[in-house]
This record gives sequence, C-alpha cells and structure tokens, in this order.
Amino acid sequence: DNVVEVSVGSSPSTTVRLGLGEEGFYPAAWKYHGPTGHMLVGEKERKDKGCARFYALDLDDGARKAKTFLGHGGLIGAFSVSSGDASMFATGCSDGHARLYDVRHPLPVATYSHNRPVDAYYAVELAHPDGVPSMCILPSS
Repeated sequence: DNVVEVSVGSSPSTTVRLGLGEEGFYPAAWKYHGPTGHMLVGEKERKDKGCARFYALDLDDGARKAKTFLGHGGLIGAFSVSSGDASMFATGCSDGHARLYDVRHPLPVATYSHNRPVDAYYAVELAHPDGVPSMCILPSS
C-alpha cells in the first residue's frame, strides 16, 4: 500500500523587503526570471508617474533594482518567461496590450494588441515553438 507522508513545511529563512527604499512602492505582480536570477516586479498603477514602470530586482543584493523597464500605460497583471529563450519575457497589461521584452533592453521589442476591453487584466503565456517567440493572451478571471 502506498503511504504518503504529508510535509508540514518549514519556517521561512529569508525575508526580502520589496520597498526598494522608495515611499509608496506597491508590487502588484511578480515572476522569478531564472536565467538572470532576478525577480520581475510590476507596481500598482500610479497616476502621478505617467508611463508604468517595472523592475528586475536582484534578490541576492537586497532586492536592489538591477534594471528598469518601460512601455506600458496601465497595470501589469502578468509576466511569462519561457525556457525557449533565456533573455526574453512577456507582460500582460490593463492598457490593452501584451509586450515582449528582452532583458538587455528597457523598452519592448514587440507589442501585441489583444482587441479586448481596456482596464481588464490579462494573462499571457510565452512559448517558442520551432524557436519562434509566440504569445497566447487570455482574459484573467
């Protein structure tokens, strides 16, 4: 008979403060980007900042901003990374677009309109069938 031992887990051993030393930084979405070892973090939309920014945080250096990315006009609701290309990732946003980024550049390398209502949040999945970067954009629930 198969007996499964249920793990009780372990206590957290590290706490990373995502405040970045800035007053009013409120992370809204995040995704670990394994190839760089950085955490991609989008902040809640702030009307006073104009173009939405998001960051690659170096978790080995106290969550220091390693890179700032631009290009969205709303709240980033999703990140997607793919093992098909270690330098690329995708974002889904409430501005009506999904964008493809290269970690070496602060602006998107491609923008896709998903022809759905603006202000809704969207999930995005990045894949590389036959080496071609492709995104699937879905309304999030």
